[in-house]
Amino acid sequence: MNELGVWPTLLVAFVPVIAATGAAVIAGLYARSAKLSDLEAQRARDLTDRIAERKYETYKPMINALRDMLAVGKEGMDKLGDIPALTADFVTWISIFGSDGAVTAFHNFMQASYSNAPVPILIRLYGEFLVAARKDMGDSETKVFSEQLLGMRITDIYNYSDVIDPSFDEVCDRLAWQAPWLSPNVVPRTI
Repeated sequence: MNELGVWPTLLVAFVPVIAATGAAVIAGLYARSAKLSDLEAQRARDLTDRIAERKYETYKPMINALRDMLAVGKEGMDKLGDIPALTADFVTWISIFGSDGAVTAFHNFMQASYSNAPVPILIRLYGEFLVAARKDMGDSETKVFSEQLLGMRITDIYNYSDVIDPSFDEVCDRLAWQAPWLSPNVVPRTI
């Protein structure tokens, strides 16, 4: 009987030890899992930061060049440096790093410039590109309109309805200009 009395005592003594050991193992596994999650989250943040920095480096030269072109007009273009080389470099990298919206906005701006678009169209498309770049570089929920960005440089922006009119098609009709990407000969593509 004495032997039987020892087992319950030992069992009662070891149950908390086993429970504590089990809890420690589970806590250790949880801590390891949490640490791995933290490391993965840090890697994701680092990647996001690297991409954001790359986007900034990609956009900055072109946005500065377009700003300067807007400031000097046609007569001062020769002072701006090698705009074609800058544009070619930008096109290469926006094709890789740019969002769909930024690629489309820059495409439209460039196609308009190749097609001798009226100045209000070019300014409007430049503003749309600025908004797309802003969204692409991290402010995807921006509520800013292109005329708000343009209005910081163009003092009388609200006198130019062709720049700020919400209907691009109506502006094109008023200015008797056909956007190449909206031509009836162009078949819309879908993915």
